Amino acid sequence: MKRYNGQKMLVAGLGASGVAAVRYLLSEGADVSVWDATGTPPKLAEISSKISVDNNLCGKAVNALSLKTYQTAVLSPGISLASDLAVALQVAGVEIIGDIELFARAANDADVPVIGITGSNGKSTVTTLVGEMAKAAGLNVGVGGNLGPPALDLLKPDAQLYVLELSSFQLETTSSLRCKAATILNLSQDHLDRHVTMEHYGRIKATVFNHCEHSIANRDDAAVMALSPKSATTFGIDKPAAQQYGLAETAQGLSLVRGDEVVLPQSELKIFGLHNAANALAALALADAAGIPRVASVIALKAFAGLSHRCEFVAEVAGVSYFNDSKGTNVGSTVAAINGLPAPIVWLAGGQGKGQDFSELSEPLARKGRVAILFGEDAAKIEQDIAGALPVYREVDMFAALKRAHGIAVSGDRVLLSPACASFDQFKSYVDRGEQFRAAVKAL
Repeated sequence: MKRYNGQKMLVAGLGASGVAAVRYLLSEGADVSVWDATGTPPKLAEISSKISVDNNLCGKAVNALSLKTYQTAVLSPGISLASDLAVALQVAGVEIIGDIELFARAANDADVPVIGITGSNGKSTVTTLVGEMAKAAGLNVGVGGNLGPPALDLLKPDAQLYVLELSSFQLETTSSLRCKAATILNLSQDHLDRHVTMEHYGRIKATVFNHCEHSIANRDDAAVMALSPKSATTFGIDKPAAQQYGLAETAQGLSLVRGDEVVLPQSELKIFGLHNAANALAALALADAAGIPRVASVIALKAFAGLSHRCEFVAEVAGVSYFNDSKGTNVGSTVAAINGLPAPIVWLAGGQGKGQDFSELSEPLARKGRVAILFGEDAAKIEQDIAGALPVYREVDMFAALKRAHGIAVSGDRVLLSPACASFDQFKSYVDRGEQFRAAVKAL
């Protein structure tokens, strides 16, 4: 018998995860209605032929919906639990879940292990790297979640492991996820326009440890450690205690280690920076906890070249190295990028600051920065928050900032685009910003 046979269910929000939820629920026999704030969401065409006219509620006002007829509503991660729709569903007594909760219920019944990865920064890198470790071991692994494809599209009868990137938006509607191993990589200001306080944001992230067999925590992050089980295995960029993961000087140079066991010299990684060494250690700890053979993990560590727009080496021009970290859209990710690269750094930043306080950047910039070159909507706010840390220039856009950087940087410098801001004031997305930066550097 199909899991949701005949159950009336509402899928709200027709992005990628919403459409995946519709497909999954229909395959499991549910009577599915769909709603989106817009009347014709772009992905509606993918499932419109499978939804009756009466069940297409897209564009309807919330107060015009007969919500009490539904047993369960599957909310897109983009719909806040404080939204008018979510509040109305709560009043109507409808169960509210997300696509990860649907996935968890299926994965639990199939008894397929899950690795869960959350945090403010580095999630996609670690998720992809753990997936590569599993593939190197010959496992049939599904990799996705917040990093596409949607989790529900990963469900397969022959799956041996799932590796999921999990956002705070996804975790706040998830209660049944049982992870073989899970981690919070770090916590920094992000999404406070929705979660309001860091305490609330952290509590949501920490739910990844509920029902978790092996908890992995970043010991360099006090907020993460405060939210992690006392029994958690830790990783960090210092020399670790027995059975923990870290970096240590060995005969081969600075190396990734577990206790006194040398796993791999850092020089054999293709990804740059101490923050990426920490990501590699987190992936290694998760893979070990999930039983992935170490030899496969090392093969993947050596081969992994990193993801685009994440501290990505672009080119060396006249002895100056250029790095594209356009995915650095918040303060925490940019602090990690600056701390991860050797000095001196010519820092390019700016865009939409999302109400962040940029003063946390002052200390690493004072240690490692030659100059800061700021552009975009919140350049003035950044300059104010880092005042006195290093010389600051302001330019109208990223291209002018790069031109100035090219004129200032000398052989041995690193020019780092890590904006600490969203891109939408001047670009379509962080991807667009990174691609345009990459092209402009190549033109040098």
